Amino acid sequence: MTLAPDDIGRLLVALALLLSAAHGLGYVFTRFRQPRVIGEILGGLLLGPTVFGALFPEFQAAVFPADGSVPLVLDAIYQLGLLLLMFSAGVEIRAAFHAGERGARGDRRRPTRRSSSCSRSRSR
Repeated sequence: MTLAPDDIGRLLVALALLLSAAHGLGYVFTRFRQPRVIGEILGGLLLGPTVFGALFPEFQAAVFPADGSVPLVLDAIYQLGLLLLMFSAGVEIRAAFHAGERGARGDRRRPTRRSSSCSRSRSR
């Protein structure tokens, strides 16, 4: 599959809009001490047919076409992004569980040390 120059332009505009909205709303959410990922997801939802499509349907259809090669490439990028999101969430959860286990195990396995004065006094 090859992309025509017009398709590459649409793809780059769509990716720029999506990344700008996600990054911008992610930043706003962190300023309000909320999780960045919620703002990023909300940015993607605002560019969907519910808000962006209802307010500017012609522009939304031009940037995010329903047929052709651009939706196929965008879909592959969406799937890759979802895969990376799930992977990073799993890594964070795993790190949180292992951090709790390390603290509990570290206390039990730590050997008690005897001072050298105690061991000398016993030998006499």
